[in-house]
Amino acid sequence: LIALAIVCVLGVIGTVPGCTHASQSTAAQATRSGDTPTLARTVVLDGLHGPWDLAFTPDGALLFTEKCHGLSVRRVDGTVHHLFGRAGAAVAAPDFFCEGQSGAHGVAVDPQFAHTRFVYLFMPSTLARPPTNRVVRLVVDPGYTTVSARTDIVPDIPFKHAANAVGGAGAHSGGRLRFGPEGFLFITTGDNHQPTLPQDLTRLGGKVLRVD
Repeated sequence: LIALAIVCVLGVIGTVPGCTHASQSTAAQATRSGDTPTLARTVVLDGLHGPWDLAFTPDGALLFTEKCHGLSVRRVDGTVHHLFGRAGAAVAAPDFFCEGQSGAHGVAVDPQFAHTRFVYLFMPSTLARPPTNRVVRLVVDPGYTTVSARTDIVPDIPFKHAANAVGGAGAHSGGRLRFGPEGFLFITTGDNHQPTLPQDLTRLGGKVLRVD
């Protein structure tokens, strides 16, 4: 689809051989009519510190992460509540921390959220020594006031716990979470500034992981 879109756009401006004059004519008519697309900007959240990712639930709540704060939610009525992470959250996680580029990163909503209430969070943790990155699953209550039933589903994603010649501790953790069309959870993990880590099949860093 990306390739098709590029060809089509280039064809409209007349730089790709083989594109039809009909496409050029349609574009010219749209330009003459003044039918120019416009964008409207609306601020829905401000005052954030290190925002990293967001995900919408089926009923319109907005889950979002801040690197050194944790997981929060903007409810449909516009109120914001800190669900999980540092002290002051509905559920404080003493093992959660932020360092360098690392902290609360990706958040994903389970495809069956209406039934399971599952959300997934990528975070560093001191439960292991040295610390690791991990993906935790949480259950959000119907009122979006708290979370429960924490389950660490992938606890051993490498974390850069010491500086080296190319950067400081906490760098290159990765951390994006997304569900694919077949319902599998995909996790991106960082290389920790270690060039051999992506090639090391015994460790989870520098990879794209799939959780069935």
